[in-house]
This record gives sequence, structure tokens and C-alpha cells, in this order.
Amino acid sequence: MLGLAGILVGLALLIGLAYRGWSVLLLAPLAALVAAAFASEPLLAHWTQTFMGSASRFLMQFFPIFLLGALFGKL
Repeated sequence: MLGLAGILVGLALLIGLAYRGWSVLLLAPLAALVAAAFASEPLLAHWTQTFMGSASRFLMQFFPIFLLGALFGKL
């Protein structure tokens, strides 16, 4: 039950600070750490094994879209 509360607090933090203009790239790792802290998970292991692995797979999968978006934005 505490893990669900951590997810909700992390999501609320992410939404609230993103609405105020903070970068989501900085907020996502912070929200993940908040959720892991509420779940009593080891923070460093959760950070390196779960979050960073998923983030790198996401970037690898969508890199061509990011690259083309940056190229068209520069033009």
C-alpha cells in the first residue's frame, strides 16, 4: 500500500513541477527516486537497474525521431 502512495506522490510531484516550468528530463529521475523511497527499495539499485535501463531503452528506440526532430527544428 505504501508503494502505491509513493507512485502517486512521485506522479503528483512530476505533474506539479512540470506545470511550473521545470524540465521533465530532470524531474523524471527525481520522481522515480521518490517512488522507490516510499516502497522501501534500495535506492541505488532501483536507480541503476530499473530506471536507467528503461530510460536507455526508450532513448535507443526513439533516437531516430529525436534526431529528425532536432534536424527539422534547426532548419
